[in-house]
Formats: sequence, structure tokens, C-alpha cells
Amino acid sequence: MSDNEILNDSEDGELLKLVVGTIESKKLEPASVKIVGLSIRPVGKDKKFKQLVCESVHPGSDSNIKISGVKWINRKTDKVEVVSLWVNKDADGKLGKGSGIAELLSFTGSICISDLMGKELSTVLDENGYLVFKIYN
Repeated sequence: MSDNEILNDSEDGELLKLVVGTIESKKLEPASVKIVGLSIRPVGKDKKFKQLVCESVHPGSDSNIKISGVKWINRKTDKVEVVSLWVNKDADGKLGKGSGIAELLSFTGSICISDLMGKELSTVLDENGYLVFKIYN
């Protein structure tokens, strides 16, 4: 369905009849999570950027959650920052040194992205209230 199409009753009649609920959405608290799945998703208007998404088990959730950011100490500025896990390659076709993914791999003692499977990491909330991996001590 394109952005300009309108749902009609015969296609999605039940969706057209939904009303706003009264149950507050549950916010997950920071906790230790275990990475159980990895995927690279295209992002952006023309989907040319790639982002690593780590499917993780959280003790407060009945279903797996997806985390695509880290909170770290930027070595250049010495400030704590949140960055997305962008998949950027250098001139040699390897992951960019100093990137969020490179720092996550280093923090977990991993060599490549697939080595993250099964790793347990602490999470913290970013400025928007989403969980990200905490990769500093």
C-alpha cells in the first residue's frame, strides 16, 4: 500500500474500527540482555544506509527486543555519547575503526559481527527512553 492509498472496509475493515486503548505501554528498564539474533537493515529515504540490529532477550519482556545503538565514551571528545550501529566500511572493505560497531566488538572481545551472538551486555536508556548497549565502565 502506498502512502496515498486509503484503507477500505473490505481490505482492512477491522483496522478501520480500532479505537484508542487505555493501557499505558510498558517501558522496559535497563537490564542485562543476551543477544540472540543479528540482522542488517537498510535505513534512510532511499535505503542506502545499513544498520546493525541486535535481537536480544530482556528479563522484563515476553518477546525479544531490538537494539541498534550503543552508549560509549567518545575517545576524541572524552564525552559519553549514544551512537547508532551503522555498518560503514573503510577503504579496505572492513568495518570502520572507531565506529559504534567497532567499539561494541572491542568491548565484547569479538572479532566480527557474528561473534556477538550469545553475548550478554548491560543496557541503559538513551535520551529518548530507548534501550541501548552500555559499552563503557
